[in-house]
Amino acid sequence: MALSAMMLAAVSCNKPEPEPEPGPDSSDSTVAITGVIPSVDAITFTLNPKNAETVAWLAVEAGAELPDGPAIIADGHEADTSVAEYTADGLKPATEYVILAVACKGDIYSKVASAEATTLEEGAPAVPEVTVEITKATRSAVTFAYTQAGPSVWLMS
Repeated sequence: MALSAMMLAAVSCNKPEPEPEPGPDSSDSTVAITGVIPSVDAITFTLNPKNAETVAWLAVEAGAELPDGPAIIADGHEADTSVAEYTADGLKPATEYVILAVACKGDIYSKVASAEATTLEEGAPAVPEVTVEITKATRSAVTFAYTQAGPSVWLMS
């Protein structure tokens, strides 16, 4: 019995430890695309890169072959390595596009980020920029100013 227990202990001690799953390295570069707003002939968006030395983006018609990271860096539009807003312009109305972005650090590329958007039809109203500012607040009422892409301002309570 003692011999069996020693053999069992020896076998269990020789069992190899499972290798840890590789996790994302905090020094890896990444990029995200947010705030996508289409208009008739353009798409505006924000790039949020992290740990990047180089960042680039490209707008491609949906259905076309999508380039890989090195091709986006080589053929795309150079972007800042901090958060910034960009506009892909000169696009066709009522057309679906894929915005692609990639970041790299040295010779290591991030995953390609993508966002889909369809430009508006000719004559369609663009998405307005709206600002709301609270001018006065009490227990029972709120007064605010609403501004929509220009001089139009309404005061409401």
